[in-house]
Amino acid sequence: MNTLPDVLSSGNFVIPAGKVMVGAAPERNGVVLGFRSEDAEIVAPAAGDLAATVFACELTGNETIVTCQVGTAQVVVQMGKEFDVAVDAAVGIKIDASKICLFDAESGDRLRVKGPRALG
Repeated sequence: MNTLPDVLSSGNFVIPAGKVMVGAAPERNGVVLGFRSEDAEIVAPAAGDLAATVFACELTGNETIVTCQVGTAQVVVQMGKEFDVAVDAAVGIKIDASKICLFDAESGDRLRVKGPRALG
């Protein structure tokens, strides 16, 4: 699972590289956003929830594994076997908000949020 630590502010998970709306949640620090590689996709930079730079792109048979730099963290996105992108390319990462997980950074406990999760 990919994890990105930062801030949950008024229903948005906010980091310098972008934001993901996660539902009705109180403002707080110490939140970690988690998402699986198959629950995200590489898109044009302006269409993504997060801004990223491609670190590596590897065709593994039926899928292409794309490792991206998001701020100081690296995340992995699983794409189809036809997908190809150059290393160092600027891309966006769009996350399926219905499948994200939020965790308390200190305890590791999963946080629950009210309301539907929707990207914004």
